[in-house]
Amino acid sequence: MKKHFTSLFPTHAVAALRTRFLLLGCLLGFSLVVSAQTTRFVSTTGTNGNPATATSWATATADLQGAINSLSAGGEVRVTGGTYKPTTSTTLSGDIGTGDPGNNSYHVISNSDISSTAILDGFVITGGHANYDDTIDFRNNGAGMLNTSSNPILTNCSFTSNSADSGGGVYNTIRSSPSLTHCLFSFPAKLSTLV
Repeated sequence: MKKHFTSLFPTHAVAALRTRFLLLGCLLGFSLVVSAQTTRFVSTTGTNGNPATATSWATATADLQGAINSLSAGGEVRVTGGTYKPTTSTTLSGDIGTGDPGNNSYHVISNSDISSTAILDGFVITGGHANYDDTIDFRNNGAGMLNTSSNPILTNCSFTSNSADSGGGVYNTIRSSPSLTHCLFSFPAKLSTLV
């Protein structure tokens, strides 16, 4: 025996409401999926080696930079309190000899006539030793980087343990004007400019 009930709404109105609820459900469901895919979770105790899959606290990673890199525009990274350090660094070194600074490279990087399309990002520049005998020679300056008519972009770089008469870290000459963002200069490295 079939049971029948009577709707207060006409059949076409019920069908239209079902369609609207179905569309609304799809839209809400889709937005929840997108939100879940664009959030990464980072914890100092995270063990997930693949930051792209750190989609909950249970699957958190300790790789903050990797979590940031795995996102597209509009993504979100949730981070627990703590100290986060880069997991790796790439070093450009002028220490080409046997550990004696006297036989190191004059300049770890020497730029001549380069534009702002040259970008150095995330490197440690160390071990330059600009110690040439002639005091008016550029080989006495810019142990970490010597810029001659050059405008490179330097971001997230660390200049350390470079020694020179001037500009142990970076020395700029002949209309050089590099752009530096979040760069660290530590003793005895320093920035000098000669116009």
